Amino acid sequence: MRRGSGVQTSTITLTLHNGGLASSDTISTQLRLPDALHVLTDTLTLSNGSGFIHENRLHWEGELAQDGQATATVALTGTIGLSPQWLPITAVIQDGQTAPIVRTNLLTLHPNQIHFPIFFNAAD
Repeated sequence: MRRGSGVQTSTITLTLHNGGLASSDTISTQLRLPDALHVLTDTLTLSNGSGFIHENRLHWEGELAQDGQATATVALTGTIGLSPQWLPITAVIQDGQTAPIVRTNLLTLHPNQIHFPIFFNAAD
């Protein structure tokens, strides 16, 4: 997280792991990003599969080998006020065979903090 003049940049990483006994068929995931933050252009990186961002949602689709994982990372930016903000991020994961999995996390953003240096004057 970079801080300065009220604007903060955060990096969000979605990690999917197949802990099952076999490789998966196609999995689709939609990650709803906080409305208060904006996606920085061309910051989406994927370890495998395919993905895109549309209307503040990260869409990922791909297959996972047994015990395999995939990551999708994106950078977001926004202006933070004088009090902390708790912003929800929700992922909906579908594998086409079981019920959809819904996971919600809170991204906590703190206002800018300034710490003044402390100087000591040693007297002889």
